[in-house]
Amino acid sequence: MERYCDAGAGSVGFHLEAVEDPLPIIEMLKVKGVRTCLTINPDIDVTRLVPYLDKVDMVLLMSVFAGFGGQKFIPEMMDK
Repeated sequence: MERYCDAGAGSVGFHLEAVEDPLPIIEMLKVKGVRTCLTINPDIDVTRLVPYLDKVDMVLLMSVFAGFGGQKFIPEMMDK
């Protein structure tokens, strides 16, 4: 992710479930001066985001599963 920052990205997002501890990444992105987005797939409990809400600029609740093209919108995500 550091490469994206160094290349001039204004914001960088990453999946909470893709890392063991998101705090070092969040801190690095903040030091680099980019907006930080924490993302979760539809099957991840939104309460897992709570400890990080005051540390990120944005959260993204995916309405499909990352990495699979042609998926249909999961309407239940609107309730999240």
